[in-house]
Amino acid sequence: MSRRDLVFRVFVSSTFSDLVEERNQLQKTTFPELRRYCRERGARFQAIDLRWGVSREASLNQRTMNICLEELRRCQSLSPRPNFIVLLGNRYGWRPLPAEIEAVEFEKILAKIPEAEKSLVTTDSPVNAWRDGQHPKRTGWYRKDCNAQPELYILQPRTIDFPENATEEDKKRIRQDEANNWQTMEKRIRQLFTDAIKELSWMANDPRLFKYEASATHQEIQAGAMQAEDPGSHVFCYFREIDEMPSDQTASIYRDITGNTVDTDSQNRLKSLKKELQELLPSNHLHRLQASWQNNQPHYEISGLCEKVENDLKSIIDQEIESFEQKSGLERELDANREFAEERCLHFTGRQEIITKIHSYVNSNDSHPLIIHGSSGSGKTALMAKVVSELSGNNSETGPIIVSRFIGATPGSSDLRTLLGDICRELGIPRVPQDMNKLVETFRTLLSPTEKGNGNRKNVTASGRQIVIFLDALDQLNKADNAWMLHWLPRKLKPGVKLIFSVLENTHPFETASRIWPESLIKIGPLDRESGKSLLNAWLSDDARKLNNEQEAEIFRNFAKCPFPLYLKLVSEQARIWRSWENVSGKLPDSMEGLLVQLLERLEQPGNHGRLLVCRALSYLAAAKNGLTEDELIDVLSRKESGILQDFSQRSPESPAVDHLPVIIWSRLFSEIKRYMTMRRADGTIVMDFYHRQVGEAVLRRYLYSKDALIQTHLHLADYFGSLDFWAESLEAQQARAKRLPPTPRPANIRKVVELPYHRLEAAKLGGKDDPASPLWDAVADLLTDWQFLEAKTEANPNYQPEETPVEQS
Repeated sequence: MSRRDLVFRVFVSSTFSDLVEERNQLQKTTFPELRRYCRERGARFQAIDLRWGVSREASLNQRTMNICLEELRRCQSLSPRPNFIVLLGNRYGWRPLPAEIEAVEFEKILAKIPEAEKSLVTTDSPVNAWRDGQHPKRTGWYRKDCNAQPELYILQPRTIDFPENATEEDKKRIRQDEANNWQTMEKRIRQLFTDAIKELSWMANDPRLFKYEASATHQEIQAGAMQAEDPGSHVFCYFREIDEMPSDQTASIYRDITGNTVDTDSQNRLKSLKKELQELLPSNHLHRLQASWQNNQPHYEISGLCEKVENDLKSIIDQEIESFEQKSGLERELDANREFAEERCLHFTGRQEIITKIHSYVNSNDSHPLIIHGSSGSGKTALMAKVVSELSGNNSETGPIIVSRFIGATPGSSDLRTLLGDICRELGIPRVPQDMNKLVETFRTLLSPTEKGNGNRKNVTASGRQIVIFLDALDQLNKADNAWMLHWLPRKLKPGVKLIFSVLENTHPFETASRIWPESLIKIGPLDRESGKSLLNAWLSDDARKLNNEQEAEIFRNFAKCPFPLYLKLVSEQARIWRSWENVSGKLPDSMEGLLVQLLERLEQPGNHGRLLVCRALSYLAAAKNGLTEDELIDVLSRKESGILQDFSQRSPESPAVDHLPVIIWSRLFSEIKRYMTMRRADGTIVMDFYHRQVGEAVLRRYLYSKDALIQTHLHLADYFGSLDFWAESLEAQQARAKRLPPTPRPANIRKVVELPYHRLEAAKLGGKDDPASPLWDAVADLLTDWQFLEAKTEANPNYQPEETPVEQS
């Protein structure tokens, strides 16, 4: 079983300017070694360093701390151990203003701020933009958002209006002027807050003080270590202490200096933070490194730090891999399906009539499967998950055995061979056949009648318990092994067995099921308004949000024209960021297609991910034959022809130069589209693809609408796969293999031999359609007559048939 879910994602927390060399060296030597180490063990390693994760626009939007803490939470949820390392020098660092403050608290503070200064702090209208040389009259930096639960005051974005003919030098100067102005403004507002809080006489240990006084790094450490569960098992800390450092501006990069003297308040806070970490972590998780002050900078062997980080993380990684391997592949598959189902049926509402019909079927003598069908986005998966939850909740030693698979939720579930094998094992078949025909025979025999007329509905297992099998989204199965023909399903079920499956309308599996079991179809139709309202409010409540009356009315005016759960889910993704002051009248589409366009537009915004990254990443996924692995996508995005690295350097000029796209840039985008993606098996690995058909179609329409765009995308992918080796091992390993008897096939790079010919052929069909002499056709001919390609294709699998899964959703 592939370790699809064994990802070690480690957040690196430190101040920036004083630890540049340390972080650079970790990125250059330690983290690549950890990636190699994990890859050889079937796992993956990702280091999250926010020097590469916050664009200039996101910083102007006051989103820096939100992005940092969101990424930290993602590391904690994805990788329990290890997930957080701290680098601390002699600098406490930047103290940001709170991005949001509870209204009750803010208004108490505001009451203590002098009247003449209140207009600087709060406003009922947007903050005006900075212009060349000066900022217009300000009306305040915090604005009340009544959509938040509880209500919040939100720090407003900083905006810059450049003169029409501004050169790049002009823009650089204006940005620097604005940054200097904001630094002054930030200190002034913080001082107003501090003075007001003193008048409120909060206790020194009042937790409300933290967000006003703590540095960005301290806030990360608070979330990543102090408030984390069992930090001693997954947090590592490294202190670099500089001996005999001066106390003037010559050391301002490496310690907190105000004017020409040490900032004692910041230094005392840093000392207290280090003491707290020392008391929190075991001694083998905290290291001190001494540096001397020479030529206005610290000197010590950074390689020693890198070695400690590498060894510390490897020791935990080894423990996690060993623990992971103690679970069988079937146990991991069941865990993943259970988690997927719990997430999908959270806040489920409505559909009671269909749920009643499914329960009636389970308790009936019906010997045919029950088929739930509907259009894309109608909520079939959530319905199936809800019924599974209800039946599992009533499960006892004498109750039915519930077997459920949500196809597309895990890589193994979309592969028919793995799916049937796992179900047979779960139902107690000790030795599952490897041959596909025998496996299908075993599965069908397990569920099909053996004695004509046997009316004992419960007599199906040794314990006499009933079996109820749920298979969600048969249309998500790979086409391999003719899975869509449904030949592997029994036409009739033995007494005591019930089979419920869902399928997307207007697909081959649906047409097949309709022909075989025409009397077993249950259609899932539109969602009623009240259920929709309940569902939307529940989703928004999860994010501590609500809507004003006008915003809610606008949503349900449009929902009446597209009354499906997916429409509401797409709306909720936008509505959760609406502020109470926003007028959305007439701005909301009444179709899923229109909402998907708005989703892509939101992702493309400069303050989010930028148009080029969204366009390239989703285009490559849409154009790939069998989807792409995450590593493949990051690799192709890093190539010169994609233009992403150049775009990244322009969007984040303060970030260190890189020749490979940092994983954080893609992972932030992926986190926003994850619900619309699926991970599945193809070509011996795990690839990403679109789960919802509408998302894939929206990507094609928006980014690959022209023939030239589609050709270029295929050529980019062809160039990438063409650059890879045909063999999945080194030349030395191949030579050693050739000397061993009996001879064994070399492990071919299946991804290359499947994807490369596909992209060359697609580019030729599009670009050389009317020109047989086109160089694009020459490239196809060159590949198909290349002996290395033919040998690799043959040795990959003598009977190899590439797998395909359409862009469709359950």
